[in-house]
Amino acid sequence: MRGGARLLIVGLSISVAATLAACGGSAATPLPTLPPETPTPDAPVVVETLPPTETVAPDATAEPEATDEPTTTTTRYRVKKGDTMIAIAAKFGITYKELQAANPKVKPRELKVGQILIIPGQ
Repeated sequence: MRGGARLLIVGLSISVAATLAACGGSAATPLPTLPPETPTPDAPVVVETLPPTETVAPDATAEPEATDEPTTTTTRYRVKKGDTMIAIAAKFGITYKELQAANPKVKPRELKVGQILIIPGQ
């Protein structure tokens, strides 16, 4: 080992020792000890059984009302970077014209990232 390397190691060792002494620590810090176990009480476990509650059967004669209009659902879609109305329509399995009809105020060439479009249901 060269003299310069040996001097560097000695200097680092002294520096570490001085830092530990300044912090009030030492190289041999004792490990923390665990608190003693808490004894478990010998009290009996009490389990209370509740009586069954009354159940009400659904009304078998009630039927949902039928309407002549089919039910449709709509979905909201937030425009992402690179989206076009044609691509969005294809993604949801609808035509461009259906998407445009559901969003009449939206100009296809002026889509903005974050803009919300209504996706009509089928």
